[in-house]
Amino acid sequence: MRSSWNKPFRDMPWLGRFLLAGMLVIGYLAFQVHPQEAAFQAAKRAGASSPQLLSAFAIQYPDSYRIGQVDDLLWQAASGPDGNCALTLYRRVFPYGKHTAEAKQRPTRPEQGCAAVPVSN
Repeated sequence: MRSSWNKPFRDMPWLGRFLLAGMLVIGYLAFQVHPQEAAFQAAKRAGASSPQLLSAFAIQYPDSYRIGQVDDLLWQAASGPDGNCALTLYRRVFPYGKHTAEAKQRPTRPEQGCAAVPVSN
């Protein structure tokens, strides 16, 4: 005798495909989008106090849809308390960024402790 537990689903073969597609989307979001978004939020929270996190995000996720915001945040950090370091990082990470012309006009002093955070993939 056949089990009746799957009887309601026998008439809906598309349901399995729909669930599989849903699981693939959830997997993509969990393993691709969430780590990138978490890294961006951490860098954004640190902001001007740690421009190294912003530059590390730009190096690790160069094709991110957030890269324009990172460009602007790093430029804003250049006018903050650690501005010389942020300006140096901006010039290194965004050589063709939105604010390149303005960055070239501003003088910088060489700084020892201003290195990008190493990024491991």
